[in-house]
Amino acid sequence: MMVEKVDTGNFLTAQFVRDNRLTSLIIKDEGKMVTFDLKCKTVEKISLTVDYRGRRSGDPDGWTLNNKSRNALIDIFGPDTAKWVGKEVEIKLEGSGEYEHVMVDTMRTK
Repeated sequence: MMVEKVDTGNFLTAQFVRDNRLTSLIIKDEGKMVTFDLKCKTVEKISLTVDYRGRRSGDPDGWTLNNKSRNALIDIFGPDTAKWVGKEVEIKLEGSGEYEHVMVDTMRTK
């Protein structure tokens, strides 16, 4: 069987955030729900389009929130993602190795 590659999007990675010393993101849209099949379960996550200082053409502009970041943004900005548009979110890296991820810095985001 012949298969073709599929577009996986242009999403922020922990490595990109570290290499470019990113500390904040600006939310550009309401986002959309995306579905992931993980081992024995299916999960839905919010995927947002973001901007940041120094972003160049071709740089990543997608951020898929894990549940902790999703809940943090709900606590800070409320449950209506339309009200998140234009908000600046301070970020940090958590975890290590392949489990390192971009998180909302709840101490600095207002």
